[in-house]
Amino acid sequence: MAPVVVIGAGGYLGSRLLDDVSQEVAAIGVVRSADEPDAEVADLLEDDGVEAVAEVCRDAIVFYCANVGGRQAAIAAPTAARRINCDVPARLAEVARKFVYFSTDYVFSQPGRLSPDTPCSPDSTYAHTKAAGERRVLAAAPQSLIVRVSGLYDDDGTRGRTFRAGETINASDNRHTTPTYVPDLVRAVKQMVDRDERGIRHVVGPATLSDYEFHQLASLRWGFTVRPVLATERRDGPVLVAEPSGAVRHPTEVFRSPRADHGTELRVFDCVGVLLGARTWKHPDPLLWTAEESRLPQQGRLVDDPGLLADMYAPNWRLWTTVCRAPAIKILANNGKQASFEKWVERYRLDLIFDRTINSERDAAEKPGPAFAHIVHTLAGHRTVTLYDDSREITTGAQRHGWATALAVRTALWPVSAYTCERRTLPWAP
Repeated sequence: MAPVVVIGAGGYLGSRLLDDVSQEVAAIGVVRSADEPDAEVADLLEDDGVEAVAEVCRDAIVFYCANVGGRQAAIAAPTAARRINCDVPARLAEVARKFVYFSTDYVFSQPGRLSPDTPCSPDSTYAHTKAAGERRVLAAAPQSLIVRVSGLYDDDGTRGRTFRAGETINASDNRHTTPTYVPDLVRAVKQMVDRDERGIRHVVGPATLSDYEFHQLASLRWGFTVRPVLATERRDGPVLVAEPSGAVRHPTEVFRSPRADHGTELRVFDCVGVLLGARTWKHPDPLLWTAEESRLPQQGRLVDDPGLLADMYAPNWRLWTTVCRAPAIKILANNGKQASFEKWVERYRLDLIFDRTINSERDAAEKPGPAFAHIVHTLAGHRTVTLYDDSREITTGAQRHGWATALAVRTALWPVSAYTCERRTLPWAP
């Protein structure tokens, strides 16, 4: 079996790859540090260091995780970025039996869903050096594998943050990535190497999420509070179309706790106004309103496009974690269009969080009407029922079914409206 070499073994991805590879591995660190006792440290900024590493890589399977990035680091050290991201991997690919180069979604600057054969459009020093690295590696060794990734994370955190229970995280709602679970990434790439795949592959998660949305999903396990903020540099950016599709799990699949039958209570949560709040920062967005005005004659009316409408809402930061971790059988209910509701279910994998979802259009059951009540009573059995909603009319109607209720009240507006719930009210008695 060919020897395995991990370049950049002290970094975020390299250290996790090193832990996962079962056979004996040559681990090469690229930063001089006493914190890398298990890695042979080589200075890839020096020719002698590169040639020494090339000898280790000769006829080996090489995973190249070394990197000078992101954007600010590359701007601060453009010569080092060019060498580490482009020149050195091209040299090592020449001597390796199989060379795996980890690249990035930053090689694209245009928005949209982009496939591996979409032409690159780099717009920064970092992006240019990574795009050039891809080209140089494939030119030096056509049997190489280029793996583009986005938004790396594992069970305990991201490249820049370790998750801690009980903390409060400020996370931007106007910068997006395609979160990629590192253990799934490593497994998929190892399988590609075993199949001797070559060329460019996108190995990313299935959902495009803002930093705020992603951290709310991580809070399903960790229980921290996430507050939405706006980054000064907005990035809607590219969405990498995953190859192979389905290889990387959705963050909800990674972070959710197994559903359990808690036995004594069933809770019904309104979707918009309890679980989700309006993205108020999007209302003045010129692109959004220009698209609407070109489609609709009446200015000020909500968009009819289900995707645009769904994107105007995000997790309610006051209640998201409390609702999703509630120790009860949970129903998510929505009086509204099926198309936009199902986009929320897909985006956050709400079907994995809630035991049942009810949409008025899809299920012909508008809360708190008789058809809706029938579904709830059938699921509840002998359990008590509590409904949480931001409409007093709906909570009053629910009390007539013998349910307890809690009225959600808006307590914050910008940048994502937040709702909190009043104390539960006992069922209405005639």
